[in-house]
Amino acid sequence: MLLKDQLDTLLRMDFYIGHKATGTPRQFAKKMGMSRRMLYHYIKFLKEDFEAPINYSRKQATYQYKSPVKLDIGYKTSLDNTK
Repeated sequence: MLLKDQLDTLLRMDFYIGHKATGTPRQFAKKMGMSRRMLYHYIKFLKEDFEAPINYSRKQATYQYKSPVKLDIGYKTSLDNTK
């Protein structure tokens, strides 16, 4: 998988988590087009490497941030060399 694809996946996950719109792990994995195992891998990555305060609410059936988060990662497809 290309780094760009991984970044896009993390940004999409951040969107769903930030809007409390993930659904259950099974539903979230389906939205993301991946297995639940891969979903758990990405969530673990966000928690450990980005220190994202993610938890799962059984009552609301969604992943959510415990406190406000702004995941700020990205890339540029080209560099502007003009001055």
